[in-house]
Amino acid sequence: MRLQGTLFEWHEQGGYGYMRPNGQSDEKVYVDLAAFNYRPHQPSVGDILIVEVQQEGGLLKAHNARMKLGKVAPPPSKKFNPTGLLLMILLVILTAVSLIEFLPLSSLSS
Repeated sequence: MRLQGTLFEWHEQGGYGYMRPNGQSDEKVYVDLAAFNYRPHQPSVGDILIVEVQQEGGLLKAHNARMKLGKVAPPPSKKFNPTGLLLMILLVILTAVSLIEFLPLSSLSS
């Protein structure tokens, strides 16, 4: 069976990873370097692959793999990044400090 999908996990030191066939979000196919006849570059997450798949011991394994030109953008990270929040707080503080100069002093003391 021939499938196209996206490499979503790659272990560079081990030379293997997993691809997810298009339209099959719960299935994954094992891919290793031996599956490639030709590689224009080292496989990496986001590569689009076209492979022949065989069932081997309960595992879907890729054979005769090739890379398709182009990449799929990685999914956006869902991790919280505090940098944006800290910059916003700093901006509010700087704005407040600069506005204090324009306030009349008599209104602060009464």
